[in-house]
Amino acid sequence: MLTGFGTMTRVLWRTGWKVISAWVIGLIALATSSVASIAQLYDTPEKLRGYADSIAGDTMVVMNGRIAGMGTLGGTFANELAVVASLMVPIMAIALTGRATRKEEEAGRLELLLASRIAHRAPLLAAMTVSALALLAFGLGVSVLIAAYGAPVTGSLLYGLGMAVLGWISVGVTAVVAQLVAHNRSVWGMALTVAGASYLLRGMAAIRESPLVWATPHGLIDETRPFGDEPRWWPLLVGVVAAGLLGAVAMWLNGRRDVDDALLPSRGAPARASSWLRTPIGLAVRQHRGSTVGWAVGAAALMGVYGGLTQEILKAIESNPALGELIGAGAADASDFLERILSVFLMMLGILVAAYVVVVLGS
Repeated sequence: MLTGFGTMTRVLWRTGWKVISAWVIGLIALATSSVASIAQLYDTPEKLRGYADSIAGDTMVVMNGRIAGMGTLGGTFANELAVVASLMVPIMAIALTGRATRKEEEAGRLELLLASRIAHRAPLLAAMTVSALALLAFGLGVSVLIAAYGAPVTGSLLYGLGMAVLGWISVGVTAVVAQLVAHNRSVWGMALTVAGASYLLRGMAAIRESPLVWATPHGLIDETRPFGDEPRWWPLLVGVVAAGLLGAVAMWLNGRRDVDDALLPSRGAPARASSWLRTPIGLAVRQHRGSTVGWAVGAAALMGVYGGLTQEILKAIESNPALGELIGAGAADASDFLERILSVFLMMLGILVAAYVVVVLGS
């Protein structure tokens, strides 16, 4: 049934190690920049408590969920890395899994490989395995990073594994979607929609303190509470089971379709194309208009939330000058503080734009 699994795993690694390494190293580097600056800025318990007070608002809960241990160094790290955990980890999982599944089929390489002694399901299992190992490497790297900067070792390990498990669930979702649709860009669209829905639902459930938070992968990982008074390991097991079930569903669906086929029929197209569509630019616009609109709407919504968060922080500083002094942003230099916040937000916007460019060029 899985003849050639080892061969396919080696093939995926040898043809994709540069992309995998770029994702793992790039995200760890991004995390390092945030962790290093936090460790330097908030080096006393008083400053850590001031940081927790400055972000104690509904906007932050919507963005990052309810993070246990705020006011501690580990909780502060978790809050600052929440964007990487909530957005970039699912994007990494989708990119790696989509590249190794539907994109290989579109290019015709998978059909060529299956002509040898490789079982029909072996490529899919190999794709999920390689992607899961890359996410585990990233999660363990984050654990080592935040522990090296002073966070508790146990909580750091739990937090890093939580990132990996969140990515594994996205790997499972992407693998399932890759069996349903025929094009890699459609895989991206559907898988990102699922990840975005999980992120938004977690935020709404967290702000209402609803049990619905357990129904989302993001909320499930939050409930590990790695830097809280009572860290919990068992939500990770629930996440692993969910990822395993999604992988099993993907394998089952894979056995019920032919190579380069999809379970959902593609939408029909007119018999003749317009003069605009026959140009290279027109064809590119037609192919990527859906993903372009989706990325633009998502980025605009995220920047809107960030703008609301900025106003909350500035109001907190104005109403409590002592708080501003604790986080290095007194009333006298509020404009400088605002510039620092906006520079971080612009950096995140740049990351989203870069991710969109990678998706478009790779699809």
